[in-house]
Amino acid sequence: MPKPSRFALRLGAITVAALVGRVVFVLVARRHTPAWGDSFSYHYGANLLAHGKGFIDPARYSFFGIVTPSAYHPPLYTVYLALWTRLGVSSVLGHRIVSCLLGAAVVAAVGLIGRELGTTPGSGERIGLVAATAAALSPALWINDASLLSEPAAELVVVLALLVLLRYRARPSTAKVVGIGLLLGLAALSRAELLLLLPLACIPVWRWAAPQTRAATVRSIVLLGFAGAAVIGPWVGYNLTRFDKPVYISTGLGATLGGGACDAAFHGQKIGYWDAATACGAQQVAIALPAGVNAATASGRAAIAKIARAQLAHEGDESVRESKSRTHAIDYLRAHQRWLPVVVAARVGRLWGVFRPWQTARFDATIEGRGFFAARLALIGYWLLAVASLPGLVLLHRRKQPIAPFLAVAFIVTFAAAVSFGVQRYRAPFDAVMPVLAAVALEELWFRIRGRSRATIPPS
Repeated sequence: MPKPSRFALRLGAITVAALVGRVVFVLVARRHTPAWGDSFSYHYGANLLAHGKGFIDPARYSFFGIVTPSAYHPPLYTVYLALWTRLGVSSVLGHRIVSCLLGAAVVAAVGLIGRELGTTPGSGERIGLVAATAAALSPALWINDASLLSEPAAELVVVLALLVLLRYRARPSTAKVVGIGLLLGLAALSRAELLLLLPLACIPVWRWAAPQTRAATVRSIVLLGFAGAAVIGPWVGYNLTRFDKPVYISTGLGATLGGGACDAAFHGQKIGYWDAATACGAQQVAIALPAGVNAATASGRAAIAKIARAQLAHEGDESVRESKSRTHAIDYLRAHQRWLPVVVAARVGRLWGVFRPWQTARFDATIEGRGFFAARLALIGYWLLAVASLPGLVLLHRRKQPIAPFLAVAFIVTFAAAVSFGVQRYRAPFDAVMPVLAAVALEELWFRIRGRSRATIPPS
């Protein structure tokens, strides 16, 4: 067995330290935090899936005993947690800890991406180790890992796709094209908006293809699309068989649009943010109890379940409620379209920490449940990485290295915030690649301070 390189050993040490730090944070700050909101859906949904219930609405099943199909979230993170449930890790705390494994894998992948960006002997390894260290320390990343939300899964598949894409640039091959497509398909199954990465990836694959006939290049693009469709297709086909209205990747669009399409998010202190009442209203069932029904008794719970079933039968399934919520949101946006440019600017400003950043951090602390210390630390950590990332992006451009994949991720998270609302965890896929850009700038600064001359690596 070949001896691991010094870079591999160091990157492994950073990855292990990142995992330990994340687990310690969970045990200290999140040990007794219950799963609620989206984290409730992921945790209980995963346990129900592992126990053979399929993809059903965990809230309606847990509270009313009603089995109703659900695709409120894309399935990747739920499936990941369900696999651990099958292995015996089924508690809220256990699911938080295994999510830290995803975060540690992100750190390792970020280090490998950094190594691909070296232009002089040894610079790639330095960039990789600095990037991995920055990712390990980044509060925005390790807070997400402890939140029991899908962001760690989305971060991992995005950085792995970028890694394979950069390696494709160095040595194009059919296997790498297939790998890119498969990973981007998984990205769409982690967060629906990441589906946009699949067509955007066609551009660099076309540009970086090995010298060959145009027909062969076209086949590579087609192969990329088929690989992505092979991952996404079964989930889409499954959804099309179980809802009253067509559902493709998720039914969360209506609630997401609704959260940002209301008076609270268009005017006043929360402009550009979201309102829980309008986001969740179309997905909730209000149970009107008859007089004399006691919800604490078995007969009372049975009566509640019966009433809930009747109301659900009247209101329609999740796809119908999503359609109603989406229609209501679009109607609101049309009625208030003169305010839309201002609101979109506020959403994007909140996402990138330039519009009412401390207020957004306060909202993240309370509404998102991050806690004040963690939310403020994440904001400060983001600013530090952002300051270093911008010159890193410029340096890559000057060195004629690829910046389009990084910009594509930035574009998609910006688009997601612009059409919904400005919450900082929507920036997670770009937060995962920012350490690479920052490391490029820091490595250049280190090199200039030492005053060494560069011996550029010949292009491969």
